[in-house]
Amino acid sequence: MASQRQKRLSQERKKKKKKWDSGKSHVKINTATQLRTLKASERKKLERQREPLRQMMPWVHDPSYRSHERVYYRATFLGLPSELRQKILYQSVHVASLGPGVDAEIEMRRDTVRTQPFKDDRHGMLCDGQLSMLEMENWDWADPVVALPTLLNARIGSLCTVAPLIRLDMQYVRKLWQKDLDEHIARELQQKQKAQAAAHAVIAEAEGVTHYSELLRRTQKQREPNEVKGRVSRQQPGVRRRPYKCWYCTKRHKDGDPVCPLARSDPEAWEKMTKKIGGWRGKLSESSGKLKNTKIVFED
Repeated sequence: MASQRQKRLSQERKKKKKKWDSGKSHVKINTATQLRTLKASERKKLERQREPLRQMMPWVHDPSYRSHERVYYRATFLGLPSELRQKILYQSVHVASLGPGVDAEIEMRRDTVRTQPFKDDRHGMLCDGQLSMLEMENWDWADPVVALPTLLNARIGSLCTVAPLIRLDMQYVRKLWQKDLDEHIARELQQKQKAQAAAHAVIAEAEGVTHYSELLRRTQKQREPNEVKGRVSRQQPGVRRRPYKCWYCTKRHKDGDPVCPLARSDPEAWEKMTKKIGGWRGKLSESSGKLKNTKIVFED
């Protein structure tokens, strides 16, 4: 029993050591670069540049965020009883009338994609809107299943940003709108299926096919299941650990690279934006730079 326990502990130690060795940077002491960090002004400048891209919306997870009790005038919309206010909000949007606004919504989103860059979370950098534009082109906006829920969610989001009290009311109104949307989409799909059945009947009559199932067998194609391939972690299946942000450059090092990305891509800009690190870390980096191997040739 004790031998099995010791064997298991030794295997766990070997696994931990292997994991630790795989995560090491493997930087030699004679080739270590001098540690530098961003200046305070440059660090604040980067934070200001990234601030518009980090949309902090705590009310998405907590609808009662900052919804403390307030006193509103009775003659205002927020001063009305909750039942009357929810009824007005429900009648402000008709699901069937969202169809004509699809073209305007598409054009507005395309303009936003063209003018504003979006953040690529895989590398933590700003990219142009080309990829997002291609994704938008792949969407079938003529399909009500795609277009109407998108427009309805946009309306819900805009109303939730008006006031915390309206955000609480939208929890109930959203369920009513979703119910109406499901019924509307079901009717649209039913009408579409009837039109397709009528078209198939006309084709079947023209081709002389007596059975509708035989026509479906001819028209439908055999589709192979799509295989999704991707890199996953070995420790936990289906989970990929994202690298932490570096304290010196506020970016993520790709593939465990010990050198900061900007120091590798643009050393001159990195020198201007950063300063030397003081304290014991700076002393270690200075001493590591002095320890360089030398070659002595004897004149024998």
